[in-house]
Amino acid sequence: MKKINIDRPILIFSRSVNFIEICNQRFKNIKIISDKLNTKDKQILKKKKISVNIIKNHKDMYKILKKHNELELGLSYGFGIIFKKKIIKKFKNGIWNLHSSILPNYRGRHPISYAILNDEKKIGATIHKINEKIDLGYTLSNGSVARNLRDDENIIKNKILNLFRKKLLSRAIKNFKKNKIYKIKNKGKYYPPLLNGIEIKNSKMYNAKYLFNAIYSQKSFGGAKIQNKKYTDAYFISSKRTKSYVKKGYKILISKDKIYLAVK
Repeated sequence: MKKINIDRPILIFSRSVNFIEICNQRFKNIKIISDKLNTKDKQILKKKKISVNIIKNHKDMYKILKKHNELELGLSYGFGIIFKKKIIKKFKNGIWNLHSSILPNYRGRHPISYAILNDEKKIGATIHKINEKIDLGYTLSNGSVARNLRDDENIIKNKILNLFRKKLLSRAIKNFKKNKIYKIKNKGKYYPPLLNGIEIKNSKMYNAKYLFNAIYSQKSFGGAKIQNKKYTDAYFISSKRTKSYVKKGYKILISKDKIYLAVK
């Protein structure tokens, strides 16, 4: 893929190494800002000679932005600091965010987890030119990926980033140049952050599909807590197979709809 050459640097705001690598392949002139990277991710980027500015708050962000008279464009994905209006205004072409849903559906910090919980068979992705309101602004491009039964958040993220690399980014640039952008209506449900994960005190209060989806929606975060224990793996089984799964170290849960789940 040919790189896009823009004189002024494009600022990349992200915690995702994969997103940063895609942007590094796509653009010739970028600067990267992250509010959180683990040691392994830092090592990966260092090995590929990709430098990153680590910040903690808006004050740190302002210091970096002040070094540039006019900023061309910002691209963000999985960034933990909300952009204030005066920051957005510093970018000539705005800040474009990749959100893991077809906006305005599944607004909020953990759209993939909620989509899995709601048993969605397809999970969307939107590149939108942001405003100061959370997950609104203007749609530049969107699409969706298929969700398989055992897909967790990390698997879905990789599918969405692959879609971003292959189609969504090029389409967003093309639509922006042609002024084919659409205001996102302030509708759709906003979902609160799952900062404490998902806790289910009694499996018999929920249907088996919900329990299964809860486990896989939280697998990337250490599992769903069910009856005081976290689980990252689940199988729908018949009552005749419970003993064989117990021997393998699984616990058996009985759901509200009387379906057996082997969990681990």
